[in-house]
Amino acid sequence: MRVAMIGLGKLGLPVSCAMVQKGHEVFGFDTDASLREQYRAGACGLYEPDMEAVLTERISSGRFHIYDSLYQTVTNAEIIFIAVPTPSLESGAFDNSIVAGALKDIADCLAVLDPPDYRVVSVISTVLPGTVRREFLPVLEAVLGPPGDRYGLCYNAQFIAMGTVIENMLHPEFVLVGEYDEQSGDVLEAFYTQLTDAPILRMSIESAETVKVCYNTYIGFKIVIANAIMEVCDKVEHADATVAAEALKKATDRIVSARYMDGGLGDGGGCHPRDARALSYLANQLNLSYDPFGSLMSARDSQSRYLASVVAEEHERTGLPIAVLGLTFKPETNLTEDSPALLLIDHVRELGLGCDTYDPIIRPEPLRKKPYVYVLAMRHAELRHFKFHPGSVVVDPWRMLDAAPSGCELRSIGR
Repeated sequence: MRVAMIGLGKLGLPVSCAMVQKGHEVFGFDTDASLREQYRAGACGLYEPDMEAVLTERISSGRFHIYDSLYQTVTNAEIIFIAVPTPSLESGAFDNSIVAGALKDIADCLAVLDPPDYRVVSVISTVLPGTVRREFLPVLEAVLGPPGDRYGLCYNAQFIAMGTVIENMLHPEFVLVGEYDEQSGDVLEAFYTQLTDAPILRMSIESAETVKVCYNTYIGFKIVIANAIMEVCDKVEHADATVAAEALKKATDRIVSARYMDGGLGDGGGCHPRDARALSYLANQLNLSYDPFGSLMSARDSQSRYLASVVAEEHERTGLPIAVLGLTFKPETNLTEDSPALLLIDHVRELGLGCDTYDPIIRPEPLRKKPYVYVLAMRHAELRHFKFHPGSVVVDPWRMLDAAPSGCELRSIGR
């Protein structure tokens, strides 16, 4: 396919080279004229293994063109990728003005085309969730109208690491496609099918924005925990951080895996919260530089309070009494020690509200037959088929239910 790459910096240049390697034709543009000349000469200041040789080969192939004209660049392409910077502001937010400016210039170029062939505009710069629809779409709509026959819109962040960008592009864990509509996503899927055999994950633009920025930050969380383990071992005689880390890496069922990534209520049981509290105590005893374990427990409490506020909000809106379904600390057990469901009940009661309770294992007595604000506090399989009284509201933190039960409203947290 014919694609444009707007922005030929540390991301756009090697990504373009990977696309050319797989047979796509790339039209590149950067506002820095000296950079354009440098690249055309086969030279670059970007360190990537064999980057200059790769760049020279890609340009000599006749499939990588670096233009001085934005108009020429975008009008040659079926997909227009935007890889310009989103630097940090003093507030910590991203500065989206460079992307917005590029979009305005692209829209102006497309506006004069006759006939206006369909093109997909795809932002790959990192942004916060909600940015594309709130800030970038209006820029395009002001010139071109809403997406449709003339253009499509996607958010298509890349999961690469500096130094291995080309390798990461050709062999990714997955391809992320945030699509404004199905037509936009179809075009990107067709493009990436020719680039890699990795799974292509299609979703809303907002979901894709969330995946990208949280993916990066989750790595930071892992490093914080790893460094805390290092500090503990540094201060406890005979403990070895490398040995401990290698052992933990073997835990591919629960630690290095997809488990516990769904979101819902907090951790529970007789081990996890208890161990975190004990490690927080040890962190203070050892005078660690930072106590992530105590922060973990603070987060657990704060997130439970948030869910309690959602329940209270539904109670105030409807006037219905509250019923918490599920009391054990996890499904398929009768144990309640450090149950996140009981923590949620405590927080609901702190707000001055009472609640009825039901659990299919430890409290199977039927609730009164009347409407409630029901809360699915634990993922017992039986609760998927619970007989909710018509006129009720079901608060579902786990997103267990795909649709509202008959005669009820569904508030699916996070959806």
